[in-house]
Amino acid sequence: MVQLPSQRHRKSAESPGPRTSGRVRWFDQIRGVGLVDVPGKGYAHVYYKDILGEGYRALDAGDEISFWIEESERGPILRDVRRESSLPRE
Repeated sequence: MVQLPSQRHRKSAESPGPRTSGRVRWFDQIRGVGLVDVPGKGYAHVYYKDILGEGYRALDAGDEISFWIEESERGPILRDVRRESSLPRE
């Protein structure tokens, strides 16, 4: 069965394991992509479409987040990203 693009990244009902946490290194709000430091694993890419929430979603450098890690041909990608805490803005 061929998956349509809209079906490839749907959240599944089953949990892929324990959530992992990390800190946002940077996130480009225009491009909708960023990097997250994942303890013990280096870094991973995060994409706008994988940030949980309604309406406009973005991350800021320094935000603590939790997520599932999915391995891809280009390296780890974060799925079901949830902001846990933010650094105070100046």
